Amino acid sequence: MVVIFILLQTLVFTFAKSLCLAETKEEIFLLYDKAKYRIYVRKGEKTLLEFPAGHGLRTFLPKNKKGDFLTPEGLYQIKDIRPSSLYYLFAELTYPNINDISLAYYRGDLDWEKLKEVWSCSTDSLKNTLGYAIGIHGGGDGKREGTKINFNWTQGCIALNNSDLEVLLRFLKPM
Repeated sequence: MVVIFILLQTLVFTFAKSLCLAETKEEIFLLYDKAKYRIYVRKGEKTLLEFPAGHGLRTFLPKNKKGDFLTPEGLYQIKDIRPSSLYYLFAELTYPNINDISLAYYRGDLDWEKLKEVWSCSTDSLKNTLGYAIGIHGGGDGKREGTKINFNWTQGCIALNNSDLEVLLRFLKPM
């Protein structure tokens, strides 16, 4: 099992490391640093590989609804890996997870009735509210816009160059 940490800032990693990684010192995990546009393959304190990567809109706001073009932050696992006609390959994350659902309820995006639907395994309610199919895919770490490269081009996913994704997928196994 590979855990994926999607973090807003490197400072958060220091905090997450003290909380979570003591148990995963020898486990391989991914860390995506949104501030640096880099995805790291880590084993304990050691970085094994790193790749440039893009994501959704650049903001400090958390992902909170379908279609907001924001990349969620938190701890996720790989749900599925499949070919993609648009992005070469797609490794779907376990978004939304329990933390995302709880935050949506706290914000008022899910009322009590929708929350009960979620706990009864009705995923349609979640898809229509929080979104779905967030993952890591190919298609390029950025998109050229004139003379600049836009690293904030996805609809909320993490994107890499296809060749980098092939290397990264060697470390990923669906749960």
